[in-house]
Amino acid sequence: MADAIEPSDGAAVAEAAALRQPVFRFALTDVVVIGAAVSITAVLCWLAYVFPKSGVDPAAGATILADASTSELLKLPRTVQACQELLQRSDVDSETLHAALIRLARLQHKTTAESLLELTNAVDASTSERRLRNLTRLAEVVRDKDDLRDRIEALTKTGDNRQTRQVATAILISINGNADALFAATSRNTEQLSELLQALPLVHSAELQARVYDKVRQFLLDKDEARLELKKTAMVVMVDLQGREKIKALDLIRLVEIKGLQNAAIDGFSKLPMQAWPRGELGQFAARITSWIAYHSPADRRTPELQTAMSLAQRISELFTGEERQRLVDRLTQLRVESD
Repeated sequence: MADAIEPSDGAAVAEAAALRQPVFRFALTDVVVIGAAVSITAVLCWLAYVFPKSGVDPAAGATILADASTSELLKLPRTVQACQELLQRSDVDSETLHAALIRLARLQHKTTAESLLELTNAVDASTSERRLRNLTRLAEVVRDKDDLRDRIEALTKTGDNRQTRQVATAILISINGNADALFAATSRNTEQLSELLQALPLVHSAELQARVYDKVRQFLLDKDEARLELKKTAMVVMVDLQGREKIKALDLIRLVEIKGLQNAAIDGFSKLPMQAWPRGELGQFAARITSWIAYHSPADRRTPELQTAMSLAQRISELFTGEERQRLVDRLTQLRVESD
């Protein structure tokens, strides 16, 4: 039996273009209606005739595929370009992503580990966050985890740019099931620890993110003031990690007491859902916020950071009733009058 012919990138690009242009949708519909027995091979041949492979510029082809909706992209033959584009979509389930990686590796005559490493090496500052997150989801499909672990661990140190190293770090955490060794290895190096912290939200597993949260929390609650800027980075990361919202809220209330972290803690708390706010702690928290605002001069209170603090205190007041609410509203009014 003759070997099956792999669909070309030109055919995928052509079909993507056809899916996005009514005239070609109509023509394809006519083919299906008139001849239901016509094979998909014949249809692809017709599309290849309209958009011959030799006339499709690779960059233009990538643009056409990038402009296609995910539902349209899923209808296309799985060529190298189509698989690469699928791997960048955030609205594609894990099973489809894994299948796309396996298909891509087969077309490139590589192992899945090699294809994943190549994709990781290709990211840079222009790479979308959704693609960075998708890459960390792909480690599950690689069969030879030991081979991938060794090579991806090297990439965490030798990657050409910060994005590559961070994706490699997130993949390594996914393979190991924890970040303990990485925290131990980077604890004395501020730059490496900063990259590790910023890689944590890229970890796909919510369960793993919950585990690394404890590491971030432990670092933040340490009262050592020598690494203040790094702690601000850690606080942003803590808020970005999935789950544990109620614990985050309590931790941020504690962190607002640490010198130099007040603005970052207030900003982080303001981004949490109100359902996570601990009602029993809000009175004291609001008092700390208003004290922090009052500590600054009227002119400084117009800064974005203190305006965020003012807005958060106002939102908290809306959860209070009676005298408790009135006291907070009066205090905020006084602070606003002093700032005008």
